[in-house]
Amino acid sequence: MKNSVKVERMQSIIVREVTLIMQREIKDPLINQIIIHDVKLTSDLGYAKIYYSSLLEQRQEEVESALESYRKEIRSKLAKKLDIYKCPELEFIYDNALANANRINDILDKIKQ
Repeated sequence: MKNSVKVERMQSIIVREVTLIMQREIKDPLINQIIIHDVKLTSDLGYAKIYYSSLLEQRQEEVESALESYRKEIRSKLAKKLDIYKCPELEFIYDNALANANRINDILDKIKQ
């Protein structure tokens, strides 16, 4: 039980810190348009899956490429902010829930009309 609380707390810290790093410390307009939705950490805190969406959906391949090129830099900056022995490896996973929600809203609006 104690370990799961630690993991959940660390997940929320990583969401906040990665968001701040991407918005304030990475000077790339593709990276600045990313929204972090969730982080799933392994129980040993060694691996983090970061779920994101982008305001630039039409340029998703470019966004993924930019994220991959900045992944090590983001991890390095995150390591300096976290107070843990080893910073987790980061994997960015595109979460299209926002796009799906927008499509559903559009369909519902058309049905209402």
